Parts: sequence; structure tokens; C-alpha cells
Amino acid sequence: MRNPAHWIKRRLQSSIQFRLTFSILLILLPLVAASLYGLYQSQQILKRQIGERTGNAMESTMAYIEMTLSGIQEISALISSDINLNDTLQQANEGIDPALILEFQRMSQHLLAVTTTSPAIAQASILHVRSGLMVSSRYGPKHVPELAGVLWYDQAQSSGGRPMWVIPDEADPPIVPELQQAVSLNGITLMRLMDLGNPQRQGDVLMLTVDREALLKLIGDLAPSPRGDVYLLDEQGRVVVGTGEPGESDEPDESDETLASLPASDAFTVLSESSGERLLGMRVSSPLTSFSLVLVQPERDLFVELHKQQLYMAMIILLSFVLAVWIAWVVYRGISAPVNYLASGMKRLRRGMLDTKLDVVRHDELGYLIESFNQLVTEQRHLIHDNYEQQLRRSKTELKLLQSQINPHFLYNTLDSIYWSAKDHGAEDLSEMVLNLSRFLRLNLSKGRETFTLDETLEHLNYYLLIQQSRFAGRLNVRFQIDEACGSIPILKLIIQPLVENAIVHGLEETISRMELTLSASMVGGSLLLRVHDNGAGMTPERHAYIRSRLDEAEKAFFQDGDMPSDLFGLRNVKARLSMYYGPEARLLLESGEDGTTVSLLIPQPEKEGA
Repeated sequence: MRNPAHWIKRRLQSSIQFRLTFSILLILLPLVAASLYGLYQSQQILKRQIGERTGNAMESTMAYIEMTLSGIQEISALISSDINLNDTLQQANEGIDPALILEFQRMSQHLLAVTTTSPAIAQASILHVRSGLMVSSRYGPKHVPELAGVLWYDQAQSSGGRPMWVIPDEADPPIVPELQQAVSLNGITLMRLMDLGNPQRQGDVLMLTVDREALLKLIGDLAPSPRGDVYLLDEQGRVVVGTGEPGESDEPDESDETLASLPASDAFTVLSESSGERLLGMRVSSPLTSFSLVLVQPERDLFVELHKQQLYMAMIILLSFVLAVWIAWVVYRGISAPVNYLASGMKRLRRGMLDTKLDVVRHDELGYLIESFNQLVTEQRHLIHDNYEQQLRRSKTELKLLQSQINPHFLYNTLDSIYWSAKDHGAEDLSEMVLNLSRFLRLNLSKGRETFTLDETLEHLNYYLLIQQSRFAGRLNVRFQIDEACGSIPILKLIIQPLVENAIVHGLEETISRMELTLSASMVGGSLLLRVHDNGAGMTPERHAYIRSRLDEAEKAFFQDGDMPSDLFGLRNVKARLSMYYGPEARLLLESGEDGTTVSLLIPQPEKEGA
């Protein structure tokens, strides 16, 4: 079986949704535990409060019942000790004569007065054994048959004058019909022998009957719920009276005898054999009468409202868990949907779809992230486009440069043939010029190299200058002012030669006097400064402004498709290549005056490591 802890740990590491749901549930667990503990404490407090209230009520009721029954016992003691009544009973013989009937009528009046002064006594009767008459407060003297062998009569005779309570039960042998009013199922009867002070008493029995309904009224309101039952038990555990029986009837039956087996403690819990319910019970006993009150209450009925709260709490807990899972899912979807959307955009970008653009429909952090992704795609697209365009421009520049050299390979081979022909015919000046031109063109091919050091560039340029000096028959004077620190700096090929060519063709060619051309190189603020100066007549302000305006748009115009204007080709070529290779910080500056024209190149140099 899979280890639950390992499974949970793996899910927490691999699933944001599971981690979020687990975190929310962890937050809920202490609240649920506190709620359940609060319900448990509420149940205990409610049980204690009900027990205290019910116990107090039962003790008060038991005290009243105890007082009533004790009063009845005291009344029985007074009656059984009454001298006049005992003398009347002693003087009566076995025969029945009018005088005896008259005395018994007086005795009946006396007993009626007793029931009147004590409402708890429903009927008072005296059984005269020798005459077989029973004198009652209700109907006077009445003949009764032989009672020998009747259980309660025999118990009364053997009681020694002590009071005893007779609780009729349907299971007992049938009661003598003539005594059913005195000893009936509707009441309980206190019996004791008359003439307590006479050991030679004849066995006459005093019977004081208490109506069960009167006792039932005392205990009927003690039950805290409709299904709660209250019972009054005698010293033997038999039911004297009860609100129910376990029964529906107010009269005890054989099932009531099970109450005798209840625990003798003040509070107890039992399990109902018939319904299987848990029953809460309380018992209050009287030390004087040995009677006890027992309350039996289904536990569920005591906590009906609490059970409703528990049900509501369970529903709230269940709803909380459902809401926790739902909220976790909603929050996760709110996070995962834009993240997945962003991931899909990244996948398209990785496949080379540079036109990818995600719709920004959120204004939170995730919306900002998507918007940043769109900006990144745009910048990357521009970067790739610019790099591609730069490579394309570089290729076009080299192509146009090569085209402008009038096919150097073919020209070099032709010049080589002219050189050997001039050599054969003794034209040394012509052969020297052709040789320099051939060397210049050969070095310009450079076998694919793009940059040369400044010293190499000047060496290449010198071949071109030798040709021009031969052309002008020594009138061209060239001066080099090069700082030693600049000689090893690499620069683009053919970046100076067009400037020198322009200086000779447009600045010095029409000069009659001596032509001066100066080339200088120095470092200025971390950049290489190259200057080409001629002592020509200079240019007019209009021409100077025109050239500067055309140079400002040189980069854009130079790389447009189609035919390019032929004027200023050299300067425009240098300007475009300078910006393309060295960036916007590179400069081409043009100055012209009466003392000639100066073209300056400012080429930024990368910082050296460790500088």
C-alpha cells in the first residue's frame, strides 16, 4: 500500500492546486477542532445544568412526598394508639348488634374527620377481625369474609405493629371484592395493627389509602422532555406511581419491575433493551420512608437543540471544506490560466513565431507579466530584425564597394600584364605606377578580412598615394602625423582611402601650386580621431551645407533598394559603414575654409579589460 505521507509530500511538491487546497484545509482544521470542542463543552454544560435543575426539582418533590408520607405514618400512629378506638374494638364481640353498629358508625365519622384534615388520605379504614367488619370513612361498617391466607393481611399480622405500605399489583392474587375500595390498584395503602401499646392486641388492622393520582400530580412535571418518565419507588424497588412505564399507563405493570435493577447511584446511564437508546437517569431517595424518585430520560431528547446545532455545525464544516476546495480551484484557475496562456505564448515564440502577441485582459501582476512578455517579444523581434538588416546592409555595402572597384580581380590581372609589357619596353615610370596600383588592389581584396590595423591601412594607402604622386609629377606632398599608440588599433578596410581620394580629386586636383595632403591619427577621450586635410581652395558655404545634409541621411539612403545617387558616393559609403560597424557614437565631421578642407573620423574604442 502506498505511504500516505509520501503521497501527500509528492503531491505538495508537484501540484500548486493541491498545495493551495491543503493549505486552506490546514487553516480550517483548527477552527473545526475548536468548534467541535466547543460543542462538546456545551453538551457537558447543558447536561450539568439539566442535572442540577432536575435534581433540585426532584429533591423538592421528594421532600414534599416524604413529608406527606411521614405525616400519614404519624396519623396512623395516632389512630392506632387512640384509646377510645381501641376500647371500642376491644369491647366489640363476635356478634353484631345495633350497639356495635352504632359504635362503628361513630368510628366511621372519626375516620372521615381524619381524611378531611389530611387531603392526601383518600380513605381510612379499620378491619375488626373478631366481627369480620371493616369500618370505612366512606361507607361505614361493612362485612368482609375470612382473610386468612391473604398475603397483605398475613404480612400486616406479622409486622409487629410496624407500618407497611401495600402496593396492589395486577400480578398479585385477586383482592377480596369487599376490600377493593380500601385496597385498590388506584392507590397505595398504609397498613398497621391497632392498639400499638397492647402486646395482647387482637390483630385489628388500620388501612390508610393514598390516591395514586395525587402522587402523580406531584411528580408529573419533573420530566424535562415529553419522553422522560418519573417513577416513585418503594423500598423494594417496586413502582408506586409513574408518569409512564416504561409504560403508557399510570398504573404499574410487570415491566416496571425492571426499574428495580437500575443503579443505586444518584446519576447513571443505561442502555434501553427495547429501543437501544442511551438513557440518562437520576435517583433521589428518602431516608425516612425508604421511597425514592427515579427520572429516566432518553439522552437524545435532552440534547435536541444541541443536536440541531451539531447538525448545523456539521453542515457548516462540510460547506467550509467544499468552499475551501472550490476557492482553491478558483484561485488556482485564476493563476494557472494566465500562466498557461503565457506558457503557450513562450512555446510559439520558441518555435520562431515572432509575431506572437497575447491579449492582456487582466490588470494585476499576471497582466503585467503578460504585457512584459509582449514587450519582450517586440524587442526581440526588433533586435532580430535589426541584426538581420545589419547583416544585409553589410553584405550590400561590400557588394557595392566591390562593384565600385570595377571588378578588382579582372583589373589586377590586366594591370599585371600591362606592368610586364611596360617592363619589356623600358617604360620604368609606367611600370612602377602599374605595380603600385596592382599592389593596392591586391591588398584591398584582403581575402575576406574586414579590419586592418592603422599601420597596415596606411601601408595599403601608401601604394595609392605613390600612384597619385607619379600622376602629379611630384607636386603632391603627403605628410603623416600618427601617434605611436594608434598604430595597432584595428579599423575597417577602405575607411580612409575614399577620404584621401576625395581630397585629391575635389580639393587638390585643380590646384596649380604645391599640393599638401596631411593624414593624422590620435586618441581623444577613448576614441580614435583620424583626420585627412588638404590645402585646396575649400568649398562654398552652399556646397558645404549640401554635403552635410546628404551625409545626415546617408545611412538610410545608402541602403535603400534601387539606384543610388552617384554624387558623394565615397563619403556616403564611409558614413554608412562607420555607423553600421561602430554604432551611433561614431562620427564623420566635415570642415572647409580658405585654408582647405578637413574630414575627421571619430571612432569609439572598446574599453580594455582591467582598465
